[in-house]
Amino acid sequence: MPQIKRLRLLPASLLFSLCLAPMASANAFDGSKSLMCVPTDLFECARGVECVRTTADEINIPPFIAVDFAKKTIGGDVKGEPQTSPIERLHLEHGRTMLMGSEGGHVWGLLIAQASGKMSLSISATTGAGHPVGFSILGVCTPR
Repeated sequence: MPQIKRLRLLPASLLFSLCLAPMASANAFDGSKSLMCVPTDLFECARGVECVRTTADEINIPPFIAVDFAKKTIGGDVKGEPQTSPIERLHLEHGRTMLMGSEGGHVWGLLIAQASGKMSLSISATTGAGHPVGFSILGVCTPR
């Protein structure tokens, strides 16, 4: 019986973001325009345990993260509920846009490469039992 190769298709939103990111100019990621970011690779890490791949749904973050520089917020819908976090610090340096904030006992940092729109989001938190846990999230942003 012949083997059939199956194509793996990217979700439409990711494909859309990947196509638009190279077309956007570097100033699109410097805090002058609102952005929509799509997490593509998510990892959860705890002390003494190997980091594991996870999903936005499993760790309660939005599958699409809106960055609103005018309102100084990041956020999106988590399981149908709107969630936002204030941007407490914005810093531009060496072709990078860096955002930082804290919310509900969690600390987060979002770094966006101005040349490409690629992003890295780090979240530090504690579990209900008070154990530290970290999340490393990679993705891509596009102007909206």
